[in-house]
Amino acid sequence: MSWKDYNRPECKRKDNNCHTPTHAEVRSMVWITVAGGAQGVFFYSIYDISQNPDIGYAAEWAVLSKVAR
Repeated sequence: MSWKDYNRPECKRKDNNCHTPTHAEVRSMVWITVAGGAQGVFFYSIYDISQNPDIGYAAEWAVLSKVAR
């Protein structure tokens, strides 16, 4: 999710790095979790996906679905 969804003050600065995670970033986070011992991953934040100012719901859902596959 993007911290922009929650109007974080650091996202309003010019030098902010608030963004929706890319496919590579999501994939990396999943593998870090699995390497840490997770036996499964659950993508759950429908609210964040539907409120995201960076990317539309369908596009973000496609990224998450691709990672999950």
